[in-house]
Amino acid sequence: MTDGSGTKPDQLRASLAQVALRRLADNPGADITDLVRRMDDLKKLGDALPPSLKKKFLMPMAVGAICLGVLGASLVIKVDAIGLKSSVVLNANASSMTFSPSSVWLQADPVKLSAGQLRIDNLIVSFSNPPKAFQGLTTSQWLEVQGGNLALQSLSLHKGSLATVDSSKSGETTLYGDGASGEILANGLSDLKWSRPSQEPATAALELVGEPPEIFSFATSGRGAPGRLAFVPSGPITFENISVTDLKFGREVQTAPAESRFVSTLASGTLRLPDIGKEFNLLSDRAISFVGLTGTIEKMTVDKKIELRFVGKAREIYVGSSDVRTNATPSLLVYLYRNQIVAFLFTAFTVIWGALWSLARLTFA
Repeated sequence: MTDGSGTKPDQLRASLAQVALRRLADNPGADITDLVRRMDDLKKLGDALPPSLKKKFLMPMAVGAICLGVLGASLVIKVDAIGLKSSVVLNANASSMTFSPSSVWLQADPVKLSAGQLRIDNLIVSFSNPPKAFQGLTTSQWLEVQGGNLALQSLSLHKGSLATVDSSKSGETTLYGDGASGEILANGLSDLKWSRPSQEPATAALELVGEPPEIFSFATSGRGAPGRLAFVPSGPITFENISVTDLKFGREVQTAPAESRFVSTLASGTLRLPDIGKEFNLLSDRAISFVGLTGTIEKMTVDKKIELRFVGKAREIYVGSSDVRTNATPSLLVYLYRNQIVAFLFTAFTVIWGALWSLARLTFA
């Protein structure tokens, strides 16, 4: 909008102000009353003129854009972006699982083993009665025990170590760990066989009928390949209350000499996210993974398969097939709606009010 000569009132006022300043600079006593009056008239004229289209629509459009941006961001941004973790409840059946204890974990009860079903690899092994068998074995040696009455008397996992439990349909249970130690009690009649460097394996008959049991102590060395303890329990094994910081269900399977593929070991189960009331069915072709996981394996039963219940929190949650996984972490908007109703209502009111105000200004201005 102009004043008829094509010049905006604000520009004319600026020009008159410069003229007045030059007059005063040349003559401090100069009369500039006429210039001041004309500048006042131009100001009144500018105030009376309608605003330009740019000024008229800029504020409503800006507010509307901000409202849409807030709404879109709350739908896209996950709760982990603001430092929140999502609650997780997992009930799963699997053939293998890997976890990392967040503190030293000790086995509560002894586990009886079926006769003739024990092998130890990559572990340091010592024997309580060396004259009857051996002084000790290094991680480069293996030990097999057949027959007799065997029991896994104690088992502990170090804080921060990785432990993998495999359970096959044949009943064999295998424990892999880089921070495991424990004791196995032997009684009755057992046949021992162990490897020796650059020699044929050694054998010995362990006769402990009517005698106190002997003890095989084992522990990882802290370096090299994880230790391996394979046995067949005489019945189901139950572990409880294991605090963990990692939980995985899968293994790398070699598909070519230089290639491998991740395969999920889940057979079935459910993954529930209580914060948003959502549940996923875990089929055999589905994989799950967590980032920033903390929680407790409340109960784990090993009996030709692994059944467990886990309760905890995770920063990120991924669910999908072995090849394609999606981020199941709740969005900020859904989380606020389910858990922070006051914050959700305030955000919703602000966005709706801003959108309606912008629409009204654009429509009726």
